[in-house]
Amino acid sequence: MQMSNQLKDFLKTLVGEWYDAKITRHDHFNDLQDIDDALNRVPEDLAIKDRPRYTESCFGHFLLMRREMQFLAGIVHWLLMRELHHDGPEDEMRFMLGHHSVRFSKVEFCLITGLKFGVIPDTTTYQTVQNGIHERYFEGREEVEYEHLKVVLLRGIFDQQYDAVKLCLLYMLNWILMGVDKRETVPVWQFKLVEDLEAFDAFPWGAHVYRQSIYGFKHALDGRRERFERRQQAKGADIHTKETYNIHGLAHALLIYAFEVIPELGTKFGTRREVDLSPRILKWKLINRPWRDKLAKIFKARMFVTTALVPMEAARAERYYEGIDEGGSLYTGEQGRVHVAVPDTEGFEPEAGGGTPERKLDEVMDVIRGLHEDLRRSNEDQDQKHNELVDMIRALQGSMSQSQSQT
Repeated sequence: MQMSNQLKDFLKTLVGEWYDAKITRHDHFNDLQDIDDALNRVPEDLAIKDRPRYTESCFGHFLLMRREMQFLAGIVHWLLMRELHHDGPEDEMRFMLGHHSVRFSKVEFCLITGLKFGVIPDTTTYQTVQNGIHERYFEGREEVEYEHLKVVLLRGIFDQQYDAVKLCLLYMLNWILMGVDKRETVPVWQFKLVEDLEAFDAFPWGAHVYRQSIYGFKHALDGRRERFERRQQAKGADIHTKETYNIHGLAHALLIYAFEVIPELGTKFGTRREVDLSPRILKWKLINRPWRDKLAKIFKARMFVTTALVPMEAARAERYYEGIDEGGSLYTGEQGRVHVAVPDTEGFEPEAGGGTPERKLDEVMDVIRGLHEDLRRSNEDQDQKHNELVDMIRALQGSMSQSQSQT
């Protein structure tokens, strides 16, 4: 229990100060349909090349996401409330899950989103392209609001080959991935870059989006506790029971991250797709909204957590993973480990009949770690080994639940 107490001392929001909240996020994944619709409106003579070109682009894989994917704000808020102060890289986060400090870094972000990392170039060197989409659709204005970009895209009138592709890429980047406020404007350098589609695909968008996202995640709760208390005093604690705040950046990455590091969350509130897809954001569809009492029940029980996601061989071979060790402080080589997370408010108690749960769990965990290591080192029989691991976790959770009910 000492480790748990030590971690609690490093919480940014102390346990006694936790509060309920409603999150407004700005990564509009529901608007993926807008991109599909725009590509469907491309004239037939241009569509032969336009849709395949977008599908093969650096953002094309997001069209494979399940459209019923919902944003489960309760899980993300729960995670943010457990953020820790840490002495690691500034562009990483740590969360307290039971006794363990669990990492969220560019490695996890890359594996989840499939966005390429690398050194971000000097964007001031890009040259204006005459008669490009900026000039033809927006009259070359310095300030093009995202709402205006959306209007042009949904109008579906495209003049030249790949115009729809370029507009869709800018829409996907800013409106969905970056999670910006709709009143913001599209940076002019992006209009210049998108005229060269190969250069646009080669740009390290993972590093760019991650930089925006990690800042938004780390500052989402700034001043919220104080505002919550002020509003409770003004309106009454019985009336103002839930705070509201915005989260900018790719917030869906945090949701999928929670599913990946806490398998029981995925079991309760989502399901893996039958087809094995990469990156990991494509593997999930969400089927249930988590009620507060259900979440509380999960996080008051003993649960398995993975302290850092480990790339499989197949992921290491993907183009988006090639630049993961570039770009300065974004790099981390920490390896993930599977642990049993003890709940915040209780410790392990000896079972009647001899032996301790720790000893029994250690034996089972040795088996699980072996399966996990095999899965990391080889891409052969990945599905079978993953199922073995999940079955082992579920069996152990059932055994512990049965033991608790008997006591």
